[in-house]
Amino acid sequence: MPKRLTQKFCENAEPTADKRLAISDAVSPGLQFRVTEAGVKSWSLLYRFEGQQRRVTIGPFPKVGVAKARELAEETRKLVEKGIDPRIASANAEAAEATRKADTVASAVDRFAALYASQRRWADLERILRSEAIPAWGERPVSDITRKDAMALLDSIQKRAPVRANRVLSVLRVFFKWCRSRDLIEASPVVEIEPPTEEYRRERELTEQEIVAFWRASETLGYPFGRVFQLLLLTACRRDEIGAARWSEVTADATLEIPSQRYKLKRPHIAPLSRSALAIVEALPRIDGTEFIFTTTGKTPVSGWSRAKEQLDTRMLEELRAMAKDPAKVTLPEWRLHDLRRTARTGLSKLGVSPDIGEMVLGHAIGGIRGVYDRYGFLPEKRAAIEKWGSHVMGLLSPPADGGKVITMVRR
Repeated sequence: MPKRLTQKFCENAEPTADKRLAISDAVSPGLQFRVTEAGVKSWSLLYRFEGQQRRVTIGPFPKVGVAKARELAEETRKLVEKGIDPRIASANAEAAEATRKADTVASAVDRFAALYASQRRWADLERILRSEAIPAWGERPVSDITRKDAMALLDSIQKRAPVRANRVLSVLRVFFKWCRSRDLIEASPVVEIEPPTEEYRRERELTEQEIVAFWRASETLGYPFGRVFQLLLLTACRRDEIGAARWSEVTADATLEIPSQRYKLKRPHIAPLSRSALAIVEALPRIDGTEFIFTTTGKTPVSGWSRAKEQLDTRMLEELRAMAKDPAKVTLPEWRLHDLRRTARTGLSKLGVSPDIGEMVLGHAIGGIRGVYDRYGFLPEKRAAIEKWGSHVMGLLSPPADGGKVITMVRR
């Protein structure tokens, strides 16, 4: 017999050992409160469709309370009045929900990497998504990510790496735009979000005394990071171009051939190795079973850059103070590993290397019509330039015996 169901009654209802308990609600026609032999409680609605009595589950109790169950029952009855079978509608809704839940951020990133980023050889897109977005949202449906979620992620990144927050925002814009084009989301959650950090053009380069301190500090770190840091200075390459280098990329004629997949400009780059750089490479240990020149696991390129940079800075400051007359006044202004490229490029100009060759050493493209028609690689000129730079760095470490003064270079 129907009963006016209350929240308290449903909470206190006990299962019976021999049969399923089903109590009809006196307020909402067809609504039933059900309790299985195992004590599982739920709501269902009895209705007639095309002359047959049918049942559809409305939701679990207590997640769906009495008031909500009556509301859902009313909505379900309206479907019947419109000639829609609630069970079919429910199945379709469940399938849509299953699809939505299956389209997680992690799975969307996998598809994005395979179908979009890889075709454009944008390794940074996938790398940033896997290091920032997936740890934060990986198992959540991509359609559930809100503007508030995006802002929270960017705020957390800004606290530890202000400029990186801008880079992450740029990648998220591309990613969510792709998700929208694939109907995974209705709208991008990062639209109109401003870059979190105001950026300025960097001008930092290491002084000659800082170069000496840098080199000596790197020596104390040893393999792998000490040697990575030294090669970054000598080659003017980017961090990951050296950190993820393979033995197969070192050629017999003393060059590092960086494939387009690992190069920022998406084309191969040949970096000549000076005698000092080659000496470092030849002295490196070879770990059996790995293709990577620098690795701690044997399976992946070297990682842990932030901690290694902190150690480098600490030891650089110690070296600078050891060289100073008044150590207490010595400080080490903030600098980044990328500033080594600027240091090398400035040094090349001071050594009289032509601007074009200096840019080619860094791997910068020569623009305009000349870049289209001039396909000469300038490898001999680049080698001569990088050899000058390597000799200069070694000269700073072994100054002439005239009192130990380092002669400052002047621009030609």
